[in-house]
Amino acid sequence: MSNFDEYRRQAEYCENMAHKAVTLEARASWLRLADKWAALAAGKKAPEDSENPGTAQRKDSGYKDSSSTD
Repeated sequence: MSNFDEYRRQAEYCENMAHKAVTLEARASWLRLADKWAALAAGKKAPEDSENPGTAQRKDSGYKDSSSTD
């Protein structure tokens, strides 16, 4: 299975879960996840989670990958 297929499958799963969600908060969370998976499938950077900036990855965390060749 290609990455595209896996990302689309995950997006569809999240959309289905959103339709089954009991609360608006849960539905919104599932839809945000679906949007992120769909963006990955489209080859775009996943949208940032503006409601919870602590979960977004930082561009420069100070961590250096030991396998890096720079």
